[in-house]
Amino acid sequence: MSRTPQIIDRLHHPNLKNGAEIAANICASCHGDNGVSPNPQFPHMAGQSAFAIYKQLHDFKNGARVNELMASIVQDLDDEQMADVAAHFSALTKGALDPRTISSGDPDVVRLVEYGVSGRGIPGCASCHGAHAGGPIETPTLAGQRQEYLLAQLTAFANGDRHNDIYNRMRGIAAKLRKDEIEKLAEYYAAVRLFRPQD
Repeated sequence: MSRTPQIIDRLHHPNLKNGAEIAANICASCHGDNGVSPNPQFPHMAGQSAFAIYKQLHDFKNGARVNELMASIVQDLDDEQMADVAAHFSALTKGALDPRTISSGDPDVVRLVEYGVSGRGIPGCASCHGAHAGGPIETPTLAGQRQEYLLAQLTAFANGDRHNDIYNRMRGIAAKLRKDEIEKLAEYYAAVRLFRPQD
C-alpha cells in the first residue's frame, strides 16, 4: 500500500467535498448513497476506517486484490482521490460495537471472536477487529457487514484466492478455521450492530 506521509496527511485532512462527489458519481450504485450497500455481494462502506478503505482501493488498482469491476472503477482515481473518498465513507457513521449484542449468539463463536483457539494457533478476531483493539491501522470493521460478503471473503482467504492481506495474516488464520466456523463467524458479525454513543 502506498502509505506515504502525504497520503497519511490526506487521510487525516481530506477534501470531503471531493470525496462526496466521487462517492455519489462512482460508488453509490453498488455501495449505497449512505455507504450501506443494497446488494449482499457488496460491502457496506459507512464507518469503515479511512485507512482500511484506502488500502482496498489501492490494492484493487495495483492488482493485489482482484475484482474486475473494482479494478476498472479505480484505474482513473489517483491516490488523493482515493484518500478523499475513503475519508468520506469513514465519516458517515461513528460508533462502536453494541455491548448489548456483542456477547449474544453461539458461545463457541463468541469464544472464537473474543479469545481464539490457542491450541490451533487462532487468535481472537477481536484482537484486530474489535473496537479500540489496537490492531493494524488498515484493519476493517466487521460488525454489521453483509453476511454473504463476510462468508465470501473469509472463504477466499482460507482458500488462498484472496491474497492482499499484509504478512499473510488473514490467510494464515482463515486456513485454520473449519467451514462451519467460517459460516458462524459471518453470521455473528452480520448480526452485531454498531451503535452511536448517544443511542
